[in-house]
Amino acid sequence: MGEVSNGQELHKVGSTSINALAKHLHRHYKNVFHDVKTLETAGLVEKTEAGKYCVPWDEFTATVRLAA
Repeated sequence: MGEVSNGQELHKVGSTSINALAKHLHRHYKNVFHDVKTLETAGLVEKTEAGKYCVPWDEFTATVRLAA
């Protein structure tokens, strides 16, 4: 569940580096890096042209298919 709380906190602090976010969260860089990259792969976090990470929306809707 770390990914979700990191995403929520990233939304609050705005565009920032992974290192700054890790310090803000009082967590190890490696763990925050993994979480942010997971969220980026899922399309929930974006990397800016300046190389910072952000959550540019206030809410999103997801549809998850559980069975075929």
